[in-house]
Amino acid sequence: MVATGVDPDLAVRVGLAICAERCSFARSTSIRRSEAGVLDVGGGSAVYTGHGLFSNRAFALGLRSAVTEDELEMVERFYAERAAATEIELASIAAPQLVRLLSDRGYRLVRFRNIYATTTLSARPRATRAVIETVEESNRDDWSATLVAGFGYDDPPTIERVEEWNEALAATPGLTALLARVDGEPAGAASILVQGTSAVLGGAATRTGYRRGGIQSALIAERLELARAAGCDLAVVTADPGSTSARNAERAGFRLVCTHAVLRSAKP
Repeated sequence: MVATGVDPDLAVRVGLAICAERCSFARSTSIRRSEAGVLDVGGGSAVYTGHGLFSNRAFALGLRSAVTEDELEMVERFYAERAAATEIELASIAAPQLVRLLSDRGYRLVRFRNIYATTTLSARPRATRAVIETVEESNRDDWSATLVAGFGYDDPPTIERVEEWNEALAATPGLTALLARVDGEPAGAASILVQGTSAVLGGAATRTGYRRGGIQSALIAERLELARAAGCDLAVVTADPGSTSARNAERAGFRLVCTHAVLRSAKP
């Protein structure tokens, strides 16, 4: 449900910012994968970045208007043409008619995501030994490897997919990637995508052994400063409910705007 005291208009703006971010990723990925793409439909977008990659679902459907059955079938065909299951990230403020339509078509719940935002683009980081640097070609491999290790990927096929995703991510227009080092060693990584006056913070992870050292707090503060400098008046971050990332966001002043449910079609 929408957090108490939060204007639903803010939840719509945040949902559209997340949708735009994911569309940017897919368009960047399409340079390397011909099947990647975006379908604008139902007031939102169906996004596909490639088999085995991330964000292969529809965003922002029903945020601004009802979604027709024909539009939902367009989304389902988009994923069927790519031999992928149809997933929809449904905002808690989406049109009730869409909820009923998805239920009637047999969609099932997969997981939840909490959506946080702040209009205060400054934060005081915890004391840390980390030094944060902007990612360029010379340190991109360290940044990617830090994300892989920080998120705990350990099997070769998955690591290969994540590295491919990171490569496309780093090339996304408007995105700035950050690497935190402790005593010269890669310790944490993150990114921020600025689009217009909104900034979406994403891709944050810390290597085992460097956790609880204020690294994520420092990365959040650095990204908020980048957002402010870019002229943004809103910053957005997503996190699994109850996760460390959620607690870091709350400590940095982010407020829960709403919860999104990820739903998957029962069709193969």
